[in-house]
Amino acid sequence: MPHSLMVLFTGLRLYRERHPERGSRLKLHFVGTSYAAPGRGKASVQPVAAECGVGDQVSETPHRIGFLEALRLQQGADALLLLGSSDLAYSPSKVYLYYLTGRPILGLVFRASVMERLLDELRCAFMVRFSENAPKDDAYAGLERFFDLAIERFPAGSLPARNDAYFNARYLADELTRQQCDLFNAAKQN
Repeated sequence: MPHSLMVLFTGLRLYRERHPERGSRLKLHFVGTSYAAPGRGKASVQPVAAECGVGDQVSETPHRIGFLEALRLQQGADALLLLGSSDLAYSPSKVYLYYLTGRPILGLVFRASVMERLLDELRCAFMVRFSENAPKDDAYAGLERFFDLAIERFPAGSLPARNDAYFNARYLADELTRQQCDLFNAAKQN
């Protein structure tokens, strides 16, 4: 996801250049960016932030943390981040947990990706869309709007109305269990 990180951090740098006081208030924390055990992870986000000139606003904990600790951090965050991948079929499993937190979400997504479609259906994220080989001016403008909203503590009506009916009908335990049972029944009949 280095391309998404470059867009994010370049957008943050541009925001700080245009709005120094407001921009300096933004801090981004990345946790669990590798599969390594504590003390063995190698930073992959911080170097990109430093390259973009915003290393002082980005912290990274590369090792994995426990599930309950991850949930606690998500619940306590001002906003959550979903970074898209140049693999357009990529869909992060954390979308569903992020949805359940009810926290504001920034979806930084590649156009025509599975993640873009899913977040559009759920209507749970402030979407910033871009293409790998196209100008990023619209993405930077979208990030500026999101950063303004974050500093203003996301005023009522500033984020999309979540599609709870869609989420409940497709992603809760009852429905997913039914789908698994249907699959097993179909396999058993063959």
